[in-house]
Amino acid sequence: MTTVTEADPGATSIDERAAYATPRVVPSSEGRPVIVWEDRRATPRRDMTARVVLRHGERISVGVSENVSEGGIFVASFETYPPGTELDLVFSVPGVGAPEIAVRASVCRTREPRGRVAEVMPGMGMRFVDLDDDGRAAIAAYVETSGGRGRRGR
Repeated sequence: MTTVTEADPGATSIDERAAYATPRVVPSSEGRPVIVWEDRRATPRRDMTARVVLRHGERISVGVSENVSEGGIFVASFETYPPGTELDLVFSVPGVGAPEIAVRASVCRTREPRGRVAEVMPGMGMRFVDLDDDGRAAIAAYVETSGGRGRRGR
């Protein structure tokens, strides 16, 4: 497990962070207790902005990825589905010269809009169900080119 002590820019609430990290109280150098988060994610992730086509049955919508790992992707989208829903996704990984990736993914969590003017767009964290070797290699190459974000991805 990776210990994360700084604020996660991707998490907008304690509930969102708790979806992938476990809080632990430890003493600080000043002697006061501090909460650190132990990240439960299995693979490194990287910020990625790319168009993602989402299909659920006959319904098709478009979202924008926020980050990706070999294990999954977070897609900002006004159309969200409950956890456990499986969707077909199509997206391209920028800068690695790979063809489009078509993959089935399962919704793990949803993010609701925040603020009066929706400062944070709604979206879904999804785990890849059937990512093929070429797709996995393209994502791994993309994440590796930046060294990831120092966080662990789904």
